[in-house]
Amino acid sequence: MSNPSFEISPEEFQEFQTLVQQVESAKTDDFIQLAAVLGINPKSDLIGADLSQVYLYDVNLSHADLSGADLSGANLSNANLSSAILRRANLSGAILSGATLSGATLVSASLSGASLSGASLSGASLSGASLSDATLSGADLRRANLITATLSGADLRRAYLRRAYLNFANLNRANLSGADLNRAILIGTNLSSANLRGANLNRANLRGADLRRADLRRADLRRADLRRADLRCADLSDSIIDFNTQISDKWRLVHQLINQGTQDRNLSGADLSGAYLSGAYLFDANLSRANLFNANLSRASLSGANLSDSDLSDADLSRTNFSRANLSGANLNRADLSDADLSRAIVMQCRFGIGIGLRETEKVDLQRRGAIFDDAMGDRASSSSPVPSRR
Repeated sequence: MSNPSFEISPEEFQEFQTLVQQVESAKTDDFIQLAAVLGINPKSDLIGADLSQVYLYDVNLSHADLSGADLSGANLSNANLSSAILRRANLSGAILSGATLSGATLVSASLSGASLSGASLSGASLSGASLSDATLSGADLRRANLITATLSGADLRRAYLRRAYLNFANLNRANLSGADLNRAILIGTNLSSANLRGANLNRANLRGADLRRADLRRADLRRADLRRADLRCADLSDSIIDFNTQISDKWRLVHQLINQGTQDRNLSGADLSGAYLSGAYLFDANLSRANLFNANLSRASLSGANLSDSDLSDADLSRTNFSRANLSGANLNRADLSDADLSRAIVMQCRFGIGIGLRETEKVDLQRRGAIFDDAMGDRASSSSPVPSRR
C-alpha cells in the first residue's frame, strides 16, 4: 500500500525554514534557550510533549507542566523539576540522578527502571506511580506521598523516607538496607522479601504490613507499630525492639528465641508456625505439641529438646541438630531434613512423609527405630506395629 500524499503550502514551508534558520543561528544547545527561540513556553507548552531520549542535563523546568509527556530515556541529571507537574508522564529509564523534584506531582507517572540516585523528592506526590526496579539509593523522599505506588525490586539503599506515606505500596523485593523510615506510614504495605537490614523503623507504622521473608536483621523497631503485621519467615536476628514496640506475643517470643536462645525453657504448645529460627539455640527446650509448621529451623540446635507430638510439617530442618531429641509422635511431613543430625533421637511413631533430604540408609535406620515413612504410593511403612490414626 502506498503512503498517503503529504502536502505543505508554500507559506507553511517558508515558516518551517524560518524556524530552522532561527535554531541554527541561536548557536546553543540549551533546551530553555532553544524553546524561547521557537516561541515555546516550557512552563505551559510541554503537556504531552515527546521528549524521549532528549538531553536535558541541569535544565530548569521548575513549575513546568509536563503532564502526559514522554521523557523515557531522557537525561535529566541535576535538573530542577521542583513543583513540576508530571502527572501520568512516562519517565521510564530516564536519568534523574541528583535531580530536584521536591514538591513535584508525579501521580500515576511511570518511572520504572529510572535512575534517581541522590535525587530530592521531598514532599513529592507519587501516589500510584510505578517505580519498579528504579534506583533511588540515597534519594530524599521525606514526607513524600507514595500511597499505592509500585516499588517492587527498587533500590532504596540509604534512602531518606522519614514521615513518608507508603500505605498499601508494593515494595516486594525492594532493597531498603540502611534506609531511614523513622515515623513512616507503611499500613498494609507489601514488604515481602524486602531487604530492611539495618533500616531505621523507629516509630514507623507497619500495621497490617506484609513482611513475609523480609530481612530485618539489625533493623531498629523501637516504638514501631507491628500489630497484625505478617512476619512469617522474617529474619529478626539482631533487630531492636523495646517495651513500646507494638507486636504480638508470638513474634515477640520469636524475637527472643532468635536473639537470646533458650535452654530448658517450657514452650509446650507454643505457636511458632512460620517462625524464622535459623541457628537458634534451643538446647533441651520443651517444645512438645508446639506448632512449628513451615518454620525455618535450619542450623538450629535442638539437641535434647522435647518435640514429642509437635508439628514440624513443611519446616526447613536442614543441618538442624536433633541429637538426643524426642521426636516421638511428631509430624515432619514435607520437612527438609538435608544434613540434619538425628543421631540418638527418639523417633518412635514420628511421621517423616517421604523423608525429603534423607539418604536411603538414614531412612532404613530411622524406620528400624520406629519412624513412619510414606512409600511411593503414599502408604505408610514402618518396622513397628501399625499406629492408630491421629486426630
